[in-house]
Amino acid sequence: MYASRTLSNPQIPLTPADWPWAFWALTCVSFTVCIAAYFAIPPQLAQPVLGAGGRTPPFDYLGAANGVAGLLLVNFALNQAPLAGWSTPYVYFSLAIGGLMLAYFALIELRVAAPPLVPFRELQPQAAFVLAVIAAGWASHGVWAYYLYLFLLRIRGATAVGAAAHTLPVVVSGPAFALSTGFLLRKMHVSVVMMLAMVAFLGGTALLAVAPATQSYWGFTFVSVLVMPAGMNLSFPAGTIILSNLMPKSEQGKAASLVSTVVNYSIATGLGLAGSVERYANDIGKSELEGYRWAWYLGMGLSGIGVLLSAYFFVLSRLERKQREEREKV
Repeated sequence: MYASRTLSNPQIPLTPADWPWAFWALTCVSFTVCIAAYFAIPPQLAQPVLGAGGRTPPFDYLGAANGVAGLLLVNFALNQAPLAGWSTPYVYFSLAIGGLMLAYFALIELRVAAPPLVPFRELQPQAAFVLAVIAAGWASHGVWAYYLYLFLLRIRGATAVGAAAHTLPVVVSGPAFALSTGFLLRKMHVSVVMMLAMVAFLGGTALLAVAPATQSYWGFTFVSVLVMPAGMNLSFPAGTIILSNLMPKSEQGKAASLVSTVVNYSIATGLGLAGSVERYANDIGKSELEGYRWAWYLGMGLSGIGVLLSAYFFVLSRLERKQREEREKV
């Protein structure tokens, strides 16, 4: 994003070999998962899905082109604003054009495309709440992760590999939360699991926002790194299940794609907004650490919105279940 501005401090104890080794380690893990996926995924899942008469179903090329271009322009504007400033013409022009293209994309999906890339007409109203919850939670996660590393590098003086090592607890807590998702979904309603995920996003971000600069890693930072995977690994499957239940059977295959798109786009969008907040804090004379805290406060606000929306969805789900039970009794 704007790493060239924030990582240019000569006081950071980096050597040329540090960052490559951090990324090579991740490459090794990704390669291992890739090989495992080749043997684990059944071959029949790779077969193409054919439409009526055994023909390949039509694809919404017009909607895809406008949707992707609009998302790119909006994201470009949000992430360039911290560097160039909101008063720079190409920033607000990119944002305006991107917004118009997204509006045109919605019109294409509603009136033109058959079948549409995103079935807006088939989505139930609650689907908007689910996607908004996921967007809020994962936007806060992007802010949490980016500023965690800046905090470790620039404030606490960790090396690049050392900062990467600070997140090693997720190797344990991440799979633990992921494996517990199935158990939790059997014991409680999926809306409750989603709300727990949003609380984890909020708690993990709040711990970093108040972490003292001189505190040991084993204080708030360690707990934050342990807690945050709960938000990640609970929200994705819960959101996919909820969205699948809110879509017609013919469109349920798109649920995971929608959730994945919202997750990744929200991370980038949250970072762009946080960059503007940090820049504003620096412009009014706040210290570097205070700028990071302001970014985390934004992350807390985003995840807080996720908590409120998920709580509303939980109440709405309970009311709908009660009404359904009463109808069945009659």
